[in-house]
Amino acid sequence: MEKKRNNEFESRLRLVLASRKQYAWGESVGATRGSTNRMFKGEIPGWEILIAICDIERTSLNWLLNGVGHPFITNGCRRYETKCVNAFEELFQRHQDWRIHCATQGTHYAIVLTRRSSRMTRDKEVEYTEIQIITDGGAQRLLKRVEQSSDTIFRIPMSDADFERLATGTMGNVELLETINRNASKTFRTIVPSPPAARPPEPQADPVMYNLGRLEQGKHGEVESLIRKMLAQQGDRWEELSK
Repeated sequence: MEKKRNNEFESRLRLVLASRKQYAWGESVGATRGSTNRMFKGEIPGWEILIAICDIERTSLNWLLNGVGHPFITNGCRRYETKCVNAFEELFQRHQDWRIHCATQGTHYAIVLTRRSSRMTRDKEVEYTEIQIITDGGAQRLLKRVEQSSDTIFRIPMSDADFERLATGTMGNVELLETINRNASKTFRTIVPSPPAARPPEPQADPVMYNLGRLEQGKHGEVESLIRKMLAQQGDRWEELSK
């Protein structure tokens, strides 16, 4: 049973490692070369290294130890907009130097925040890229709040499959950073596209809606002229209709 657990831990750790070299990665989380070697033979490290892995890699501790839940942590909730906005506010209260990315897939959005950070592990300072993700499925209130936070936002277009993996916590930091470096493009403030200007239908298609559109634009004289012509064709007059 213990051997099986160790093998499962090693398998999950390799998912976190992704394409990186073992010893370089171990050093990046504050582990010694010997500790790193033991980890990749299935030995679970002490709490200090475990917490460092979870902080640096955005990894769920319950998943890393027990295989329960999704591997990587996201903030907010895809169904509750207020929770997403609150999560965003809390992150910006902690730090002001986030670089903001907006991952997009159709009408769905996920806010990806990155910043250079450091932490102490076993009396050693390690530097890393901190990543926080807020997903909500595309609510406009969060996007408007994001637009107020920075002059420059980076847009990251994603496929349906990649966006779903990001939103559900199955895309790790290595792949996410590679996607950002490969696909991110600058957009200035506006990440919520403005709706296209409504054009009134042609009078031949729908005279009533056409004239209502004209009235909304303040073109009362044109509407009155059209109505007079329509009444004249029917043998009626404007004054008779207005009585």
